[in-house]
Amino acid sequence: MESTDQIEALRALYREVDCAIAYFLAGRPAAACPADCHRCCCVEAPLVSSVEFALIEGALAALAPELQTAISERAGTLRTALEAGATDSFECPLLEAGRCAVYQARPYLCRSFGHSARRDDVGALRPYSCRLLRPHLGQSALPELPFRIGVLRERVTGGRIVDSLLPIWLSTREDERSVRWLDERSGVAVAGR
Repeated sequence: MESTDQIEALRALYREVDCAIAYFLAGRPAAACPADCHRCCCVEAPLVSSVEFALIEGALAALAPELQTAISERAGTLRTALEAGATDSFECPLLEAGRCAVYQARPYLCRSFGHSARRDDVGALRPYSCRLLRPHLGQSALPELPFRIGVLRERVTGGRIVDSLLPIWLSTREDERSVRWLDERSGVAVAGR
């Protein structure tokens, strides 16, 4: 169970990310994601921490029961395919008619992709965006946002972070979830919760 402090720290982090991206886009409307685009939601199953999932879970609980059921069924289908070794197709089970059903609670990875930059191994800033947006970004100074695991570990979880594939979280009960702790010092995955 995630603490209230962790949830509030995550919400504060999300607000900072959203504000940085909104400020960037205010002067570059052509660089905004097209309203009907969800290509980045069909690339791979994002890893989410347990704190991020707690927000998603709350947003899911607020949805209509029939939508919750549809999402759970899509997640279960995807989980089965992933467990069988599928790697060539993925569509986030949270997509409903091409839109994120829990958009306000979407995880850090989804929130920061498209309009931010990350430092590479030699310290150079690299765009963290899709091929569709890059021509519209030009030489703009994208907001620099840290990688997800580092910032969540530093600002939210106090050194520990739990990761699991999003569709697996959505399609199983809490007591059945297969999770991995990432050891704070070594970064090595440790089974169990």
